[in-house]
Amino acid sequence: MSVKVIDEIRIPQPNGSCLCYTIQRLAPQHLSAVVDLQQQARHHAAENDAIFMERPTDILAACLADEGVAVGAFAADQLVAFRLLYYPGKFNQGEYAGLPPEEWNKVVHLEIGVVHPLHRGHALQRRLTAQVLAEAGDLRCKRYLCSVVSPQNYPSIKDKLVVGMPVVRLLELPGGHWRYIFCRDRMKPAQFDEAAAIYVSVNDRERQLELLSQGYQGFRVEKLSHDAVLWYGVPQRQDKVQ
Repeated sequence: MSVKVIDEIRIPQPNGSCLCYTIQRLAPQHLSAVVDLQQQARHHAAENDAIFMERPTDILAACLADEGVAVGAFAADQLVAFRLLYYPGKFNQGEYAGLPPEEWNKVVHLEIGVVHPLHRGHALQRRLTAQVLAEAGDLRCKRYLCSVVSPQNYPSIKDKLVVGMPVVRLLELPGGHWRYIFCRDRMKPAQFDEAAAIYVSVNDRERQLELLSQGYQGFRVEKLSHDAVLWYGVPQRQDKVQ
């Protein structure tokens, strides 16, 4: 199967050289490389098991085939980062997002994104998220874009907020891990007034649960020296497709 090259990235280095990445559409023949990279990232995150959310091989394979969209970054023909989009079945993250059951068939998942530890710090996750959404086009006319992220995973939190996916819930999922639930309504995207924002540490669970129960949503994140702060606001809806 031929490989679709989407883009090329050149990142200048202080010594005058360049880091070069090729962004490609991934296909089923890339499954072993995707599984290997996930395992490397999982091993690197072993000291903080609560952050990394490993995906089973069958979900990875589905995303590489007809049930999703996958893009990857290659350095010297080696896969060093990937981002997946998944069209789930009837039971999906729409339930976590608080959507009524009749809306669950309108959900698409922005799935796992992995960057090799030696290639972090170059905004590859953000770039690949933009690319996978561009490749997906109209998302098969799905209305809701959902994702699940650890409150301690700052890059992934920022990655979702940048593409207009606010935090709509904070839940304790099976296994005892707390997770942010992100959901973007593509028919009525949320807008927020930054001047009226309430700033809360990602570690202040009780305050966040209180705000979310009052209809607030998280829409921006900032990294501090010892913490990360999420901006919360009341969403204002606009009736147009984005």
